[in-house]
Amino acid sequence: AAADGVVGGGRRGVVVAPSAIRPHAVPPGARTLADATPKDALFADKAQTAAYAAHRPTYPPELYATILEYLDGDGATSGASGGDGRRRTLCVDVGCGSGQATRVLAKHFERVLATDVSAAQVEAGAALGLDNVEWRVSPAESMPVDDGSVDVVASAQALHWFDLPKFYAECLRVLRPGGVIASWGYGLPVLEAPDAHAAVRRLHDITLDPWWAPERMHVVRHYRDLAPPADLFPDQTRVDEGIAVHRRMPVPALRGYLQSWSAHATWRRAHPDAPDVLDEVEEAVRRACGIAADDGETEVAISFPVFVMLARRP
Repeated sequence: AAADGVVGGGRRGVVVAPSAIRPHAVPPGARTLADATPKDALFADKAQTAAYAAHRPTYPPELYATILEYLDGDGATSGASGGDGRRRTLCVDVGCGSGQATRVLAKHFERVLATDVSAAQVEAGAALGLDNVEWRVSPAESMPVDDGSVDVVASAQALHWFDLPKFYAECLRVLRPGGVIASWGYGLPVLEAPDAHAAVRRLHDITLDPWWAPERMHVVRHYRDLAPPADLFPDQTRVDEGIAVHRRMPVPALRGYLQSWSAHATWRRAHPDAPDVLDEVEEAVRRACGIAADDGETEVAISFPVFVMLARRP
């Protein structure tokens, strides 16, 4: 085993191939990369990966403070990077995407292992050059770490893609006593201009409705139906109010965010030669906000409600 519980001999800041993952890290019957399902391909498109990295919202400091406060509540100490003796040695960021959350988690833990089934996303994340992060192409249900070695298993806007019985069993294996599962995400965007908001909601609820994977509805419901089994993780809490991402972005950036939606990528693959459905949305937003068609600078106000679900290993 490598230092800090990470298995496979990987080096910092580089992508480690799936062959480096120890064989017994995959629970019996678990899905492996060789069994990749169509949902794994949702984030394989490089154009969508670029849009994801450039335009997805970053989470506010209040979210990470909430997670760390819950983690520190168990009293475990090791002189780790918390700076006050609190144990913050190893975090595994599963479904890490291109590293929006990883880069923040790296500031709070001595080591972070960032994993995703999408090689394109992992490569984009590795390009961040974070010295204390290892990047692996690996499913959340099979973490290449030692038993009882992890302080936090984190997932940002990713839990709904996992095989949950296998994922929660794997969390039970890798977390140390008192370790935490932290799963969070953000709800549907709210635009300040009512007509602009209505245009984006029509895109989400009507135009792209047939193209969303079924798992998307878990996000809309703020993961209320995805809680860990209470018999395995009796200490649980969640925050649904009081944390939000507030942004102002020019219309091209808003369009880039909408382009990062998995449903848009799926629709585009099915209609490669059709006019982009985002054209109509952009026109409606510009009209609602009084922004000219050639104006790439004027910003619109948008917010994303953030939710977080926390559970502690006994």
